[in-house]
This record gives sequence, structure tokens and C-alpha cells, in this order.
Amino acid sequence: MALGRSGTESTWQIIGRLTGKETPSVEYTGSNTKESVSFFKNQIGTKWLTEYMCILQNTYSDASVVGFKWKPHSESFYSPASQAGLELMSILVKPQIKVVRSRRNPLNVYISRRKHSSTDKPSAHCDKNNTKCLNKHLQTGKGIKIDLEDMYQTMNKITENENGIDANLKKLKVPHILVSYEKLYKTDDAEEWMRIFRFLGKGPTKDLTKEMVNDSMKYVATTNPQNVSISNYDEVVNFLKGTKFEKLIE
Repeated sequence: MALGRSGTESTWQIIGRLTGKETPSVEYTGSNTKESVSFFKNQIGTKWLTEYMCILQNTYSDASVVGFKWKPHSESFYSPASQAGLELMSILVKPQIKVVRSRRNPLNVYISRRKHSSTDKPSAHCDKNNTKCLNKHLQTGKGIKIDLEDMYQTMNKITENENGIDANLKKLKVPHILVSYEKLYKTDDAEEWMRIFRFLGKGPTKDLTKEMVNDSMKYVATTNPQNVSISNYDEVVNFLKGTKFEKLIE
């Protein structure tokens, strides 16, 4: 469960491979706000969750982990059907449905959104050996001029939405683990990945290395450092100094 530009495609793919079988990554509840609102508007109760999970279990009976990507847009996340599904998760025991909840630095989310909204919009992901795709991503994501007020307002909205989601999961006592995109993809160790596997009770729970994680990755990282992505990087640093977002500068 994560909002957009948070690496969910790669995260799901790696979880699958390291637990024995990769299954399709499907944005079942919608890939954007409009689709998500439409999806939950047409649902009643919890059948949308239980029936789909049963289909996945039967279809991929040899997989250790099955599931789907859920983008918790605030416009649909608090709808009756969505909340009913979460409430059901809180009481199910056999089988138990668990949520891997991922968050990313909102400044990096903002930069990624800007990159993917450019007129020369790159593809969503790049396979490891696709140098042309990677180069386009890196080039498109270089030297982006940041509107300081728009950046701040957007990060505020992202943070409020993310905090609300986390509070709701906690309030409903949904079995979940909160992980960091930065710890998954920008550190030299695999501890954050092992936290996921310990929580799921599947996959490597010890002695996992970052090299093993990288070997299991289908896609390659396509992000530049912040000071390369942002053309007015010094302005952004000075603007965020002394604010609650100062720590987001890398």
C-alpha cells in the first residue's frame, strides 16, 4: 500500500522473487484517483476484497505470497467499502491479510511527479539491460526548475495524506508494517527488506544482502541525486531550512 511514485512495482516484484514466485503486480483498486473513486463507489461490503484474494490464491496456489497494489487516495480510502475491507483485515486470522505500507520522501515524490509529467515523459520503469530507457530517465530527471511554493504546498498535502492513512490503519488495528522507500532502495544493507519478510513470515529473514536484492530486481533505479534533479537546488535548500521539511534534503 503506497501512494504514487513510491516504487511499488519493484517492491512487489522483489517480494515475489525472494519468497519463491513472482506474481503479477495489479493496481486492483485503481491506478489513479479517478479510477479508485469509481472502484469503491461500485463496491458494497467486503466482497471486493475476499473474492479477489480467493481468486489470487487459487490462481497462484504455488506462490508463498499473493496480493495487489493499493494506492490509498484520500478521495476513496475513507469510503464505506474501503473501510469495511480494512476492518475485515483487522479480525481475519486464517488466512490473515497483511499490509506492507511504504512511504517515500515527499520531496523525492514531488521531483518524480515533475519528471513524469514532462512533455518528454519517460516510461514508468526500465529493465536492467535497457540502457536507452535508463539514459532517457536520467536525462529527463535532470535540471528540473522547482516552484518553491508549489513544492511546499504539495509536500504538505502528501504528508497530511500519508499521516492520515497511517493513523487509520493503526486505529482499525490492521496488521501492517511501515517501511521506507529510502531504506529499501538507497542503503547498502537489506535490513528493511528483512523486516518485510519477518512480518510476512515468508522469504529470507536473515543473512540477506543488498547484492541478493539487486540480483532479484527486474527494474533498475532511475533517479538522480537531488542536487542533479533540481536546477535551483540551493534555493530549495535555503527555502526549506528551519521548516519541518528541512530533513528531506539529501
